[in-house]
Amino acid sequence: MDRMSSKDRVLGILLKSAGEYVSGEAIADSLMISRNAVWKAIGLLKREGYHIEAATRRGYRLETGMDPLHEDSILLAADVPDLTLHIFDTIDSTNRKAKEMALLGAPHGTAVAADSQSEGSGRHMRKFFSPGGGIYLSVILRPRRMSFTDPEGVTAYAAVSVRKAILESTGKAARIKPVNDLFIGDRKLSGILTESISDFESGEIGWMVVGIGVNYRLKREEIPADIRDKVISLYGEEENGTPRDIIIGAILRHLLAEEITKSRDEILKEYSRYVL
Repeated sequence: MDRMSSKDRVLGILLKSAGEYVSGEAIADSLMISRNAVWKAIGLLKREGYHIEAATRRGYRLETGMDPLHEDSILLAADVPDLTLHIFDTIDSTNRKAKEMALLGAPHGTAVAADSQSEGSGRHMRKFFSPGGGIYLSVILRPRRMSFTDPEGVTAYAAVSVRKAILESTGKAARIKPVNDLFIGDRKLSGILTESISDFESGEIGWMVVGIGVNYRLKREEIPADIRDKVISLYGEEENGTPRDIIIGAILRHLLAEEITKSRDEILKEYSRYVL
């Protein structure tokens, strides 16, 4: 962390404030840099596409609307060693792209994120509504880094990880609807799709791809009529909320770092506590 630039360190503070104002003086004191250095760092972040609001006597706030996804801030929030992240404005399917990368030898922890998907899908090839401004993420897992590789265990592990990440980053407690959906109340918030490939002769798993979709800020009029009353998003259209970068970072941290050594039985026990 000592090698981080002032810009990245300022970004880290703004991310942790989760959309609240932080004074320039507080940032300068925390990082032991000058107010002028803070001002320059804010300027650099704005030029990189971050929407930062400055208010007299209040300080700086990272706006949390429909900002583009930012690699730097997701990596900062994730804090996972050797994480490789690929970000797309739009893509047919993050899972499809991650599977292509896995076939070409991409390592454990390679992640694909997108602002929208044109062909997002869930289990049994059901279409997953994936408009712009959502959270769409797929992660490659390699068996040598997992303590279990069966589909039931991995999907449960992913569901627990996503639930914990959402609770940690937003304060919202979702429940798990078996086998792979997260709900708030009686409406779907998130879907998880786990896919894998195995060796024909040995039957051993070669790799797994966990695809995660979370409704972040849905516009009611854009939701197809047949699912309009069946889905929910983390935030309303005008509601201020935790930036997507922080939520994605938290998902990656839980998926790749915090639960990876737990046994299958431990994961299933935890999973059962959150089931609807």
